[in-house]
Amino acid sequence: MPHLRRSVLHLLQALIAMLVGAVLLVPSLALSREMALEEVISELSSYEDRSSGTPGSAKAASFIEQYFSGLGLSPETYYFPIPIREVRHSSITVDGRSAPLQPLLNNAVTPQATDGILSGPLYWVDRGNLKDLDRKKIKDAVLLMDLNSGGNWLTAASLGARAVIFVDHQITRANIFFQEKEELSPIQFPCFWMTETQATELFGPYREAPNGLVSDAVSLRAEIVWKNVLEKNIYCVIEGRDPNLSKQLVIVEAFYDSTAHVAGRSPGADESISIATMLKLAEHFSRQPPSRSFLFVATSGHAQSLHGMRD
Repeated sequence: MPHLRRSVLHLLQALIAMLVGAVLLVPSLALSREMALEEVISELSSYEDRSSGTPGSAKAASFIEQYFSGLGLSPETYYFPIPIREVRHSSITVDGRSAPLQPLLNNAVTPQATDGILSGPLYWVDRGNLKDLDRKKIKDAVLLMDLNSGGNWLTAASLGARAVIFVDHQITRANIFFQEKEELSPIQFPCFWMTETQATELFGPYREAPNGLVSDAVSLRAEIVWKNVLEKNIYCVIEGRDPNLSKQLVIVEAFYDSTAHVAGRSPGADESISIATMLKLAEHFSRQPPSRSFLFVATSGHAQSLHGMRD
């Protein structure tokens, strides 16, 4: 009898442990399985900036791990070092007023710091075509230029301008306006970004400035450095159900970081589509295991030449 009582007690303890585990698992399981594809995309793009080394990237990684766990899977992580640009300070001072500036990360090599305080007159040059630069003292000046200006910032740099601040009228949100400004050569020419609303609040009616001269003197300061951080890939396996085909492995990979053209502004809604689709695919196969085994890999560092995938 004592032996029977102990057996019953052990059975009850096991049942209670299973119930507690089920209660803890159900909320995350329900959360992940109730999220539509659009909701996953919305969640990931709500982190403001998912570029490597940012708090948003860490949030995305945590979300992915929780999503996999909520499906009853066992996610693992692989850490790797990666170089990123850290913006420690960036501001502009005009007429005694200072305001933050957001650097444009358009150079693959040079972090675009100002190397101290950079000063000069401020000109509005519209799209930066030669006719827009005509009769203006471009050398040693800081230029306000329409974001929709192609690669005309290179012309300004060759004429001796000290920096360019791109004004985004937000007519379109296409990435091409940023991608066409990317430069692979290590040219030291600071570029920044602001919205039209920010430009008007700071400079007033800058478009109406006589000969484009918005201010006789402005000062810029930007401290941007390279630093190494740890990023991680997240992966998990769903075993195939077929005794023979399960020995074959299908690898599905998607990146979860985003490309930061402007420091601190990289929600990457379009770049969330692939990782969101992969999570939903993992959800499907967690319910209906495939014949072959699947390895799902969420990688970071894609904006750094597919760093996570290569590592």
